[in-house]
Amino acid sequence: MFRSAPLFRTLLTSSSTRAIRASAVALPRFSAISSSRSISTSLRVRKDGEVDALKASASAQQEDQAALEQEQEEDEEDEMNPYDTAWENEMLGGGFPPEPVRAQGKVHVQMAAPSFSGTAVADGAFHDVSLEDYAGKWLVLLFYPMDWTFVCPTEILSFNRALDEFRELNTEILAVSTDSEYSHLAWANTPRKAGGLGPDLKLPLFSDKSHQMSKDYGVLLPDGIALRGLFVIDPTGAVRISTIHDLPIGRSVTETLRLVQALQFYEENGEVCPADWSPENSDSIKPDPQGALEYFGKSE
Repeated sequence: MFRSAPLFRTLLTSSSTRAIRASAVALPRFSAISSSRSISTSLRVRKDGEVDALKASASAQQEDQAALEQEQEEDEEDEMNPYDTAWENEMLGGGFPPEPVRAQGKVHVQMAAPSFSGTAVADGAFHDVSLEDYAGKWLVLLFYPMDWTFVCPTEILSFNRALDEFRELNTEILAVSTDSEYSHLAWANTPRKAGGLGPDLKLPLFSDKSHQMSKDYGVLLPDGIALRGLFVIDPTGAVRISTIHDLPIGRSVTETLRLVQALQFYEENGEVCPADWSPENSDSIKPDPQGALEYFGKSE
């Protein structure tokens, strides 16, 4: 005998529901969104079309799985991209800029400079160095990416040649990278014609091999090298100037000298320095509405 139609529909619906549940368990690694969409599809179909519901569920799950696999392939391609690291960008001369990344830390101008201590190489020997050693002096921190590279030695040697000019301004320079002190020592003792900094390097090279100092000053990249950060710290330990260059661009010794001179002029005279101020072009501005007119009246 045939079962009554209501009973047959009840059994068929129950059987289809069990099949849907079994299908959801058998297909692995599908998201809750996919499962929800599959169940919703099953509930929307006609009561006499339960097979269509199973097909719709399987199709939706296959689409989600394909999308997931595509995303994983793209992630793998990103990981394999040799131009994603700042170091390789430096090595290749900036031909393929890396993906934007966020450096760590933050330094605020007019606030106290982050403290540091560690080992520096100077005059062919290791020296313990800390921020406190520079109390009462102006200090230029010169972060650079890495020893044995291309732009970095041009900067270090240029600042080395100008050391006496800075010291006449009661200013010291400390170059900083995340290389070890042993790398610094070998680089400093290697002749320049062989890619080194020797034989008469006077500018100290600080080793931030823990990366803490680069992180504190906001120049550390995720691959462990530093951007070209330049910080001028005054005799009280406050940060007065903060600039950061991307890896392919070297910095100007002349401009750094001008900035230190301008800061010292302001401290001594209380007058502010307009655009292109220099000791040779030393017109300054009194920082009040009436006094400023003396400067602006000269431009008429």
